[in-house]
Amino acid sequence: ICCTGRSKYRHTGQLLQEQIERQMGQSVTVLGGGFRGLVTCFLLARQGHEITLIEPGRHCGGVLRSFEWDGLYCDLGCHLFDNTDKEHTSVFLEMGGGADCFHSIELNYASKTGALLSDDISIVDLSADFKANKETWLFQLDQAGQQEGHETGPALDDALLERFGPDIAARLKPMVCKAYAEDWTRIDRSALAHGLFGRVRIADNATSGELKKDAYLNKVLAASSTTNPSQFYPDMDRSFGRNFYPASKGMAGFVENAIATLKAMGVRILTGEAIENITETRDTITVRTETGRIFSSAQLISTLSTAINEKLILNENNMPAEIGVPMAVVYLRLPLEVINSVTYVHDFNPDHHVFRASTPGVYGKQVDDHGLSYVCVECPARMDSDFYSSSPEEKLTTIMTEIADLEIIDKGTAPADFKILNVPKSYAVPAIGAPQAEAEISKKICGRYARFHQFNSFSFGKSRILKDALSFIENLN
Repeated sequence: ICCTGRSKYRHTGQLLQEQIERQMGQSVTVLGGGFRGLVTCFLLARQGHEITLIEPGRHCGGVLRSFEWDGLYCDLGCHLFDNTDKEHTSVFLEMGGGADCFHSIELNYASKTGALLSDDISIVDLSADFKANKETWLFQLDQAGQQEGHETGPALDDALLERFGPDIAARLKPMVCKAYAEDWTRIDRSALAHGLFGRVRIADNATSGELKKDAYLNKVLAASSTTNPSQFYPDMDRSFGRNFYPASKGMAGFVENAIATLKAMGVRILTGEAIENITETRDTITVRTETGRIFSSAQLISTLSTAINEKLILNENNMPAEIGVPMAVVYLRLPLEVINSVTYVHDFNPDHHVFRASTPGVYGKQVDDHGLSYVCVECPARMDSDFYSSSPEEKLTTIMTEIADLEIIDKGTAPADFKILNVPKSYAVPAIGAPQAEAEISKKICGRYARFHQFNSFSFGKSRILKDALSFIENLN
């Protein structure tokens, strides 16, 4: 069948046992060696299938790959594993080499909204304005709750207006445009599922707790859980904290361990094999690479983008272009003692360049021979902006001032060294109509090739991707 729908999620163990009984021993080819591809291979291999993973690029891991910088392994942005569901956590741990290959993180996150620096929450915090706007906000939220499920338009701005009402949505607009370096009217409403703007805090914690007793407000409002992480996550694995992280080499360590785990399970992994074409017979589906190699199997799962799949199989180009978020990613080599205890902080002020600063060198327990660790700073920026095209030295001056104000480093600090990467596409959000187009294209592809299955390309975040992979495989007959 064409696996684009969603079935009700069941626990990992039950799902895997059912699948083993139903499909033991099928040969499956998986295209794409990013996190989607790796987790799909792992789940299938655990069921006893014969798996071949083909990655067109030189390396597996996608955005989870770190690069080495004079002994420090630098992540491509801020990456953590969420411990919100013990079943998910068990999969991450087994993929990554076992519990000893990870450590818990004492999570200290923060956010800056306007002049307010909140040290207990990482999302938009409007609580400083609650007293003056209480009546308006609560009325508009009540109206939004009564209209829940009624869609007024296809764009992200429509979704936020429906979710929060006009006043809070208007406040979110410049923050959304900063985070995605794009006009929110061009972004599909499904981007709300990315989580960054799905909830806001509008009052102090005690008041928020009372408001969240309402079913709708519980969905859209946030309260801090730093003092009691399990309060909102009763299914977390109690042997770890709210988040955990690889014990060595940053996210590169996880990717290395995951590849070793897959190979030990019998998964054949090939890299640098660009796909030339895909053909299907009654019994098999065959992938031919540009190097002339041929791989046949009973099923094929693609975790590549829908646009690539459409071009390969249909020789068409109808998929709306995804909206890539350009970003200047800055790495600062700093003495451990000047880096503060914040794990990561979001800066929602639209007049600042920094959107997120994190300390993966610290929570990854990486220190070089000179006592230096590193901070990662992410600055979304349009490629035609003055900031994106400015010199590294100009960027550095601005960034050091902003992250000192975010209290992630001591003021007056200068880096021992720095590295700046201008990334044309750090991650992507769907353009208007993209999810609907993907469903139609997937249906068309699966109508032509019954043994071809496409993974949802709009899953965002490791836990969400894992949840979708479990559901995806459950649908795979």
